[in-house]
Amino acid sequence: MASTVRRLGYAMYTLNWMMTMKSKLASCCLFQTTVEAEGSRLWWRHGKS
Repeated sequence: MASTVRRLGYAMYTLNWMMTMKSKLASCCLFQTTVEAEGSRLWWRHGKS
């Protein structure tokens, strides 16, 4: 019984860690995409003038 609880706890910990890493990765990708979009927009504006 104890091993089952321990295994369940480990699974929950792993799942939580994966979710945390996924959210960090998502926010990082979102930040990069935003920066690239902003940069291309500025470049486009300066390039046209």
